[in-house]
Amino acid sequence: LLFIFVASIGITSTASFSLAMETQSHIAGSASALLGLFPFVIGAIVSPLVGVAGEYTAVPMGVILLSTSFLALLAYFGLVRVPKTRLA
Repeated sequence: LLFIFVASIGITSTASFSLAMETQSHIAGSASALLGLFPFVIGAIVSPLVGVAGEYTAVPMGVILLSTSFLALLAYFGLVRVPKTRLA
């Protein structure tokens, strides 16, 4: 399961970056900077939490993966606006 999770990051990150930058043409530099900064900030926050129970259990890592995936879903449904299409 970990392999599938990590392998899907390479597929989704390139597509999501392109889609996020598509609508930000007037502030593309700032948007790119934020998209580059967020993974480092989130990694700095959760990296100490992964090893909190010691090196012999993967439960904290699983909890972190599950919680950050849930937060990503919340961010998607809370921040992404679907453009309204007009019917001809």
